[in-house]
Amino acid sequence: MSSLIALRKNNKNAVLIKNDVEEITNHTLEKQKDRKEKLKTLKMRVETLNKKTETLKIQINDLKITLIDNEEAHKVVKAKVQELDTQLKATQTKQREMST
Repeated sequence: MSSLIALRKNNKNAVLIKNDVEEITNHTLEKQKDRKEKLKTLKMRVETLNKKTETLKIQINDLKITLIDNEEAHKVVKAKVQELDTQLKATQTKQREMST
C-alpha cells in the first residue's frame, strides 16, 4: 500500500514537473519567436541604412565633382577678371595719355 502511495506521489510530481517543463518550453518558444521578429526588423533596418549610406556616398562623390568643377570655373573666371582689369588699366592709362 505504501508503495502505491509512493507511486501516486511520484506520478503527481512527474505530472507537475511535466507541466512546468511545458510552461517553460512555451515561454521559451514565445521569447524565441519575439527575438526572431526583432532580428528580422533589425536586419531590414540595417539593409535600409546600408542603402541610404550608399546613396549618400554617391551624393558626396557628386558634390566633390561639382566642387572641383566650380573651383576650376572660379579660377577661369578669376583669370578673366584679372585680364579684363589689366586691359582696363591699360586703356585708362592710354586715355590719360591722350588727354594730356
